Amino acid sequence: MGAFYDELKSAHEEKSSLYRLRKALGEEDFKDFMKAMKDPSISGRAIHAALARRGLDVVGLSTITGLRKNLNENI
Repeated sequence: MGAFYDELKSAHEEKSSLYRLRKALGEEDFKDFMKAMKDPSISGRAIHAALARRGLDVVGLSTITGLRKNLNENI
């Protein structure tokens, strides 16, 4: 491929919410996050608050709610 294609390909950055959270949390904490997302006894608001306490402002409460709905529908 040409240089322009290579430049575009290298400039592509994953922007999904889960990717940003995984990057911000690290693998071990991301596993805990995913476990909490699938646990109906832990509210979305509690998850969002825990992320905010860590200074992770990468997703909003509505995004967490939507992600939980999708994750739990596929179980």
